[in-house]
Parts: sequence; structure tokens; C-alpha cells
Amino acid sequence: MIPDTAAQAGGQLGALVTFIQLAIAPVFLLTAIGAMLGTMTYRVARIVDRAREMERQLADKAEDDADGDAADRRALRRRNR
Repeated sequence: MIPDTAAQAGGQLGALVTFIQLAIAPVFLLTAIGAMLGTMTYRVARIVDRAREMERQLADKAEDDADGDAADRRALRRRNR
């Protein structure tokens, strides 16, 4: 009779471990998603800052000098996508 009780306890422990795993998994998933969103937001903010700085510089330059900045603008568009 004792081995049956031990087997039941082991089965209950396994069910408890599975329950805890299922309860905690969403916490780690939400943390990872939050970190990813934070990183992406930071990157987009830096791209916007750089684009604004380029616009200010472009307004100060003559139109002849603007051709060199076209490659920078394309790079920023690509990074933004």
C-alpha cells in the first residue's frame, strides 16, 4: 500500500510542477515582448532624431550639396522599415 501512495504523491507532484510551469510561462513571454517593444521603440526614436537633424542640415545647405544626403535619407528609410 505504501508504494501506491508514493506513486500517487509523485503523480500529484508532477501535476503541480506542470501547473506552475504553465502559470509562470506567460510572465516570461510578456517580459520578452515588453523588452522587444522597448528596443524597437528606442531604435525608431533614434531614426526620427537623425532624420530631423538631417532636415535641419538640409535646410541650411545649398541645393548643390543636397545630392550627397540622398544616400543618407535612403539608409534611414531602409532602417525605418
